[in-house]
Amino acid sequence: MFYRGDMAPIFTEGGSHRFYWAEETNPYLTMHYAPGDTPAENLHPLQIDESLANSYFDLAASDLLAGGIWYLDGRLGVWGPDVGSTQVGMKTLSNPGAIAIAGGTVYYSYNPMGGSPTPGIYQWAPPAAASLFASYTSLGGAGNQTLGLLLRASGTKLLLCTRTDVYMVDQSAPGTAQSLFVNPSNSTVMDVRPARPRTLDGGVIVDMEDATYYLSGRDYYVDITRPANAPTDLSIATSLYAEGTACGTAAKYAGAGVLFHQRYIYEGQQGLFAVDVSPAGGVSNLVRLTDASFRYIEVTGDGDLFAGQSYNVSKWDYYRIGRL
Repeated sequence: MFYRGDMAPIFTEGGSHRFYWAEETNPYLTMHYAPGDTPAENLHPLQIDESLANSYFDLAASDLLAGGIWYLDGRLGVWGPDVGSTQVGMKTLSNPGAIAIAGGTVYYSYNPMGGSPTPGIYQWAPPAAASLFASYTSLGGAGNQTLGLLLRASGTKLLLCTRTDVYMVDQSAPGTAQSLFVNPSNSTVMDVRPARPRTLDGGVIVDMEDATYYLSGRDYYVDITRPANAPTDLSIATSLYAEGTACGTAAKYAGAGVLFHQRYIYEGQQGLFAVDVSPAGGVSNLVRLTDASFRYIEVTGDGDLFAGQSYNVSKWDYYRIGRL
């Protein structure tokens, strides 16, 4: 354990060598990071007034930049990655949007009141001017602004989530959005997590809202290299596989996880576990990582695994579990 916060993280990201997280504290929503190999808490300069963040916010980070969109008027701010970094860009959009960061490029959704400039996804490498990456019309037809409700970036793809389905386009040459995850239910997508390290174009975890796992959600696996494949319900796949192993019930799915290359790390009923996931969605090679229960799992590009657990109800302890 290397840090004790007031609450569980509301955002995590695994950089190449860093673990990023954000907390809701009073009076600010704050971003933090820790080096993967020698963890120690660092307070990033990105801070958002809680009275504004509670209305709306979305956060993103890479090795080069950290940023967010917040409040109903779509305030977009971008900083450098370190403790002493300054703000490198600021915009106020007329509507809320979503943000993703790939290296030194910021992608953000923009649906301006009045329709000008063109509604769509924009790319921005501050301090240079932003430019249109793809209009909503070119991505999927006129009026399809739902493609900008959630954005994530993998190695060469930008993932677009409507909060029910996930699509993808090339970062270098966007065209019509290609389907990646077709929702098998009416549930809402809570998060989309491309495999770490973020330079990969492989597996993607889609975390769905589910009352059975209300604190974390139900994970599905899809693969960028096999977009025609049906999603794999990892809560079912891991639990069925666990029944035939020495781990048994202890390794049955209990909460959302993260993908490191093709290794899926998840919260079991009694600790953290890891399995290999094939591009087709099959699971194998189950290993128990901890006896203690942890959640909000994240991994850096180097394979440093982080997670947390509550302390005395009102505090949250952050742990580096080890290196995969």
